[in-house]
Amino acid sequence: MSGVHLLPEEEKPSKRSYYIIGGLVLLLLITNGLFFRNHLQIQGENDEAFAIIESQKSALQADYDTTIIELDNYITENEELISQNPEVDSSLTDIETEIEIQKTEINELLGKHKNSREELERARELLAALQDNSVVYQVQVEELRLANDRLNKENKNLQSTVGNLNSKVKNLSSQMSSLNSNIAEKTAALKRLKKERSRVNIETRELSTAKEQLNEERQRLFSAKEILDAEKERLDREARNLENKRKELATQKVSSKPVNTAVVDAKIENLDKQKAHLEKEKKEILQEKDLLEEKKEILEEQQQELHEKQALLEQEKATFKAKNKNNSSKTSAALQAEAEALRLERIALEESQRRLQQETQQLEMKSVDLVSEQKSLKTQNELLEKKLELASVLKADDVEVAAVRYKKNGKEVTVKGHKRADRIRVCFDILENLVAGSGNKKLLVRIIGPEGNTLFIEATGSGTFTNSRGETMPYSMRAVIEYNLQQEQYCVYWDQDKKYLPGLYQTEVYHQGYLIGKGSFKLKKSVF
Repeated sequence: MSGVHLLPEEEKPSKRSYYIIGGLVLLLLITNGLFFRNHLQIQGENDEAFAIIESQKSALQADYDTTIIELDNYITENEELISQNPEVDSSLTDIETEIEIQKTEINELLGKHKNSREELERARELLAALQDNSVVYQVQVEELRLANDRLNKENKNLQSTVGNLNSKVKNLSSQMSSLNSNIAEKTAALKRLKKERSRVNIETRELSTAKEQLNEERQRLFSAKEILDAEKERLDREARNLENKRKELATQKVSSKPVNTAVVDAKIENLDKQKAHLEKEKKEILQEKDLLEEKKEILEEQQQELHEKQALLEQEKATFKAKNKNNSSKTSAALQAEAEALRLERIALEESQRRLQQETQQLEMKSVDLVSEQKSLKTQNELLEKKLELASVLKADDVEVAAVRYKKNGKEVTVKGHKRADRIRVCFDILENLVAGSGNKKLLVRIIGPEGNTLFIEATGSGTFTNSRGETMPYSMRAVIEYNLQQEQYCVYWDQDKKYLPGLYQTEVYHQGYLIGKGSFKLKKSVF
């Protein structure tokens, strides 16, 4: 043998052994491949579960942030209302303490890098309790609304009262003006009456005096005329005596008896002188008589004028009485009493006007305060309406998103591969919200694909909307649900007109422009 070592027949390896070894190696390779595949599948499921947990955590965080904003606004408002409603602060102290404890625990849970389902469930429970506590603040909103309505009503009543008072003041002013005019007219009439009476009395006294003087002058003239007549008669007698004596002397002169002619002539001359003197006195008496006659005529003319003046005065009295017919029965004392009554009435009206002006000023000041308070309440009311709008926003919980397909029997099953997906199903729980009210509610759903674009088919109802921050955003589909004020699950479906891409899909649910829930799922790249 040339160095070749021959083994016994039974020790030579057979083909069967090679097959067994090969089978074992192949089995080992298959086992390792299955293990690796299961490991990858488990890791993918873990990643998907982690993504779902993170999505739920993000939704919880968004819900929590919204609730915190509401509570912060309520607390800020509560601090502003303490001065107006002192009971609010004391009644909310315990709740605020509880809220701070809940906030601390929620922040600790949501602040962790990774959370378990139990921790998220605990955070969800705390958030629900936190949202329940916000209802207490909503009660204060209603109280403030009622207070605002009451103040508006009081303000309207005050404005109406001020208007009535202003109307009363105007009426009183008009009455006072009329009263003052009436008083002025009556006072002027009283003055005119007094002046007219004084003038009439003066003229009456003057006429009486003139009449007395005329009567005295007339009496004096009559006396002077009688004296003159007597003197004329005496002078006539003396003139006759002288004429008789002159005739006697002339007879004696021509008689036969001897007489002293010179003596006779002297006597005759003396008698002529006496006669001339008597003629002169007679002439003077006649002149004086003529003068008295002239004075008598003048006196009679004055008496006639006096009678005319008396008649004119009587006529003026009658005219004055006719002009003051309404006041004919009133004496000066009655007019003075009426003027005094009017003066007292004016004083009372002035006092009433002054009191009304003070009340008006007080009401105007109160009205200014109410207007200022109303503006403040209006601002607060606008804020509260915004908060009420926010409070009426529905809350979504447990947002679950998955790709589904349908078997031949119509049964719906979830799938992981992107090629096997027929539809996307979005299910969520709408929580109880008594503020929102029952009825149809419109929800908008955004599905964001792996490339970051919103799935959008305008023909099937996709569109755009404005979110709570005023941004315009696209949405994939619109869902109208029948809400009955209780927690209930709703599901909506998205039908794609082309194949789905592999990767992570983000889902957002909106109500009234507010994000109320988020979810996500992942489609794997499938070979078949």
